[in-house]
Amino acid sequence: VLNIYSNVLRDQRHTEKANFHVAKYMDDLLKDAARRERARDGAGAGDRSRFSKPTRSRAFDVDERSLDYVVEVIQHYATSLRHGHRHAYESLPRMLTLWFDVGAAAAASAESKDSAKDKDSAKERRVAATATNSLKDFSQKLPLYTWLPALPQLTSRLCHPHAETRALIHELLHRLVRNFPNQVLWSMTAMARSTHADRSAAAQRVLDRAKEGASPSARPLFEQSASLCDQLIRVCAFQPK
Repeated sequence: VLNIYSNVLRDQRHTEKANFHVAKYMDDLLKDAARRERARDGAGAGDRSRFSKPTRSRAFDVDERSLDYVVEVIQHYATSLRHGHRHAYESLPRMLTLWFDVGAAAAASAESKDSAKDKDSAKERRVAATATNSLKDFSQKLPLYTWLPALPQLTSRLCHPHAETRALIHELLHRLVRNFPNQVLWSMTAMARSTHADRSAAAQRVLDRAKEGASPSARPLFEQSASLCDQLIRVCAFQPK
């Protein structure tokens, strides 16, 4: 089947449809590999990363791991977005979910002190770095508005544990706020008022940076948005007598 898809990509490598369906097929392989990993891990699967290598049975080491598919799936989803938007509401959230998950797995493995998993941890970090670099490259090629439907996903990961992933999320949000303040400011201002100190600080840094680079005509929007948000918070806290 992969050979057939390879032939399709050879002839239609610059089309959304071909890249999307290749990504979907490889994503199915990834999910199947993940299911087999969970089955091998047995009852302990819930305590480990979805991308972690199973250690219970060495007889299955020749099988593909879900981690092996991540970068290629992300790249094909991103390429499909570059050439069209018919499948954007399926490909964009799935692409970001895979990226966030492998970044979180890499961050968790970096903090682990289990020397027996050093080889697996190193691979997770390599895959996370490759996926992040791929999306960094695609973020310069995709129309910026492509990321707008993913705004809730991006803002919810402002404090992502993987440093490189977090930096790219902040960069994307900065560009979105700067270029689409009317669409993005409300979400970011709400995040800046979060009761979670780290999330609030991260959102405020993104807003401050975007405000500095905004045109003079757009800068009042930042102050008006913050003022409106504060007034709405006061209304919510108001206790009529």
